[in-house]
Amino acid sequence: MRTVVDQSGDSELRTTWVRASVVSGGPGTTTVA
Repeated sequence: MRTVVDQSGDSELRTTWVRASVVSGGPGTTTVA
């Protein structure tokens, strides 16, 4: 899930991670946030 590496870099990565977690409904939803 680290494919959205734009100019933001980590910001984009984190956003994608949180989104993926929310969609998956995993326990790592609030962990990355």
